[in-house]
Amino acid sequence: MILSFQIPLVKEFINSYVVFKRKRVFEMGQVLDAVCQCGYQSSVVMGAGRSNFREVCKFPHHCMNCHEAISIDIFKEARLCPKCNSSDVHSYEAKTKRVRYKLLEKLNDSALQKLGMHRRDDEHHSWYGNSKNHTILRGKHFCPKCEKNSLSFITSMMFD
Repeated sequence: MILSFQIPLVKEFINSYVVFKRKRVFEMGQVLDAVCQCGYQSSVVMGAGRSNFREVCKFPHHCMNCHEAISIDIFKEARLCPKCNSSDVHSYEAKTKRVRYKLLEKLNDSALQKLGMHRRDDEHHSWYGNSKNHTILRGKHFCPKCEKNSLSFITSMMFD
């Protein structure tokens, strides 16, 4: 039973759900802490908030010039480091695609990698923007300081 004071909330939820289904846009951003065994720590942003999700879509990258983990707006054509203005930036986005068929999920990890795929369980963070999913996988990533694959991402905050 829905009480009268809950009706506006229910209508807002239904409208948000319809927009979500129609446009496939997630309106919540995340702040991720990048932590490495070498002692390097940084915070990066993934996604956007409710007020700007149509104009901005931040995604974690690393800059090879200033050796920092950074957030870059992937809606923009120019991918420049906001700290040093270098164009030598690389995304932490997964190079593989998610397995779509349950039969393929039974393959071992090396077979999936050869096919250019990963399991949904391997995904750590995902954001839908620019007509595609942008995903960071679980596990170790390239650290811009020590230049080893020992950087991990941890969700520290979500914002809307």
